[in-house]
Amino acid sequence: MNSNKIILVSIFVVVVYAIIISLSDTKLFLTKFSTVNIKYLLIALGFFSLGYFVRSFRWIEMLRFMKIKIPVLKNIIIYFTGYAFSLTPGKVGEGIRSKYLKDSFEVSITRSLPTVLAERYYDVIGVIAIIFITVGLTQTGSFMVYAGIALLVFFYFSVRKKIALKLLSPLNRVKRLQAIQHNLIESVEVLETLLKPKIFVQCSFLTIVSWMAEAVGAYFVFKSFHLEFGILKGAFDYVTTSLAGAATLLPGGVGGTEASLIGLLLLQGHSYDDILGAVLMIRFFALWYVIIIGIVFTSIYKMNQRRYISK
Repeated sequence: MNSNKIILVSIFVVVVYAIIISLSDTKLFLTKFSTVNIKYLLIALGFFSLGYFVRSFRWIEMLRFMKIKIPVLKNIIIYFTGYAFSLTPGKVGEGIRSKYLKDSFEVSITRSLPTVLAERYYDVIGVIAIIFITVGLTQTGSFMVYAGIALLVFFYFSVRKKIALKLLSPLNRVKRLQAIQHNLIESVEVLETLLKPKIFVQCSFLTIVSWMAEAVGAYFVFKSFHLEFGILKGAFDYVTTSLAGAATLLPGGVGGTEASLIGLLLLQGHSYDDILGAVLMIRFFALWYVIIIGIVFTSIYKMNQRRYISK
């Protein structure tokens, strides 16, 4: 993002959180934070961290399946740099990894960039799977869930080279657009590869594990704020509101995710002042913590690049 967009997003984030906090009893809000159980909060941090670490292995498996050979440690560093751009709609900013792969290992952007879309695809699979695990098939009546399943199925069968060639054939008639057609077809080929049965099973499994780790982390955040309810309920609340927030396409889901989680907990009979601290802490672990991780790893990556150039 350029500086103007960063300023606008920053203002938006500040305004959203100012509104959310202003609706609470500030004194009670601060009191809730002072009584937090630090032990449970640290456990939550561990589970969230585990979830992000598991996702890095999903990325490694994707590149390995595409026969892109990168040393594991460097691969993990590049993966985590993408988190610095999590405050973008649909996390599309995480595509910065493709630039770093091109700069460091000469991997073409059109070959690696589709992994961002594949990751979002598998994230939806993970969220929906956990929803079914936590509340059961017969109790899941959400339109959003079934719409998500329909989109997953549609995308799975539509990302095929034969279909892409037919849809993009008009571009081939215009000389200036032929290069665009070639790049789009190459990207479709990558997506088709990343949805083949073997990698599909591996990535789906890793995604479910990573989201479940985050969901358990959210449960322990609730517990640290003395909100007592079952782990399955905590997991369900976390993943469904994360999906709802992502669907808003707001930067990082800011505003949409918080509102969804607050609304869901209010409907369950909790008071606004009781849940606000937990909601904000969950969002810190789910968004701001990963952005910090991304900034740290971006610094590590750039430091390594400077060392390589200076040699």
